[in-house]
Amino acid sequence: VPTVQALPAVAWFTLVAWGAYAAGFFALVLHFQVFVRRAPAVLAAAFVWGGVTAATFAAKANAALSDILMHVLGTGFDEKWRDAIVAATTAESRKVLGVVVLALLPLVAMRSVLDGLFYGAVVGLGFQVVEDFIYTVQQSGSISDAGEFLVQRGLLAGVFAHASYTAITGVGVGYFIARRDRGFGNRLAVAVGAFLFAWVVHVLWDAPLWEDLVGDGSGAFWITLAIKGLPTLIGLIVLFRWAARQDGTVWSSTVRDQVDPSLITPDEVVSLSSRKQRKLARKAAHAAGGRHAAAVCRELQEAQLRYVQTVEEEGAASSTAERWAQRIGALRPMLSAG
Repeated sequence: VPTVQALPAVAWFTLVAWGAYAAGFFALVLHFQVFVRRAPAVLAAAFVWGGVTAATFAAKANAALSDILMHVLGTGFDEKWRDAIVAATTAESRKVLGVVVLALLPLVAMRSVLDGLFYGAVVGLGFQVVEDFIYTVQQSGSISDAGEFLVQRGLLAGVFAHASYTAITGVGVGYFIARRDRGFGNRLAVAVGAFLFAWVVHVLWDAPLWEDLVGDGSGAFWITLAIKGLPTLIGLIVLFRWAARQDGTVWSSTVRDQVDPSLITPDEVVSLSSRKQRKLARKAAHAAGGRHAAAVCRELQEAQLRYVQTVEEEGAASSTAERWAQRIGALRPMLSAG
């Protein structure tokens, strides 16, 4: 990239800025992990797939698909609409393939719909960060230009970009794999529907849908951002809330059917059901036994969550589950004594 050689300071600033953006997103993903701890190696693989594999092959496929559409639709078809269709088709198909590949790995146990959403979000983040890094370097003549690009494309428009699109398609993949209680046709319809929704909002985002009406001023940017981004944001919020409820149901069912009540009591099931409830339990422990009791309570909660996750992924008879069970047994007397 010529800008890297001509303006190395801009390139380094862009690298650090988008690296911080990716780190902040990862922190958000980890914060919303309520019941499981997804392996860092798997999350890294998801990011690399999006940023390297999907981005590289999508770029190579763009020209070919554009030529095909030109022959099919004719030269009279609006070029911007054609580019929007091409970008959405190549990017979304290759990103969702990454979620499917991850789901097939032995290390990954896609236990709920929410798992698909999270892995999809990380795949999309990789694509988004690499693409935006390249665009920022190519189009910035100064550090201030790069900073403005980061604010507009990352902090403002980033909410409606690739991470959100692939999170939506990931919901479909997670549903197809995890909801074995539903028929094949139902699961396939949800997976295809999620992909089509992500594809449509991606096309609408890139298409010249409102620009001719609202013009090019700063106000036009905010109007376009709201109109084009609103369907993606609403869809993502609705799907996340639905997937989170599904995730809680899966966790509760596992505890009810496969976990000895001596390891997780009914009261502890309630206290583990959300971050808020866990915090309240630690406050109660602190009030009863001080900081040490609160620390033991936190460690016990973590051990219980890891035990349930191991049961879901490996079974209650696995050696890893047995180690977590022993850890729970060792911590409980310490909490009572505290």
